[in-house]
Amino acid sequence: MKEYQSVINDGAQHLMNHTQLLQSLLLSKQNAGNNSYTDETTEGITDGIEQPSEGIPGTSSESHA
Repeated sequence: MKEYQSVINDGAQHLMNHTQLLQSLLLSKQNAGNNSYTDETTEGITDGIEQPSEGIPGTSSESHA
């Protein structure tokens, strides 16, 4: 019987945590449109076609951790 009560209590706690997370996400979504800070600049972003980076050059004999 104690195991049953424990499972029920754990399930209720999990459900409460899930509900709180959903409420937090909803509030966050609602507040996303209410920001007073709106920086319209796009520094470093161009309208051109993006090219993949070449990465860091190195020799193939190097070992990576």
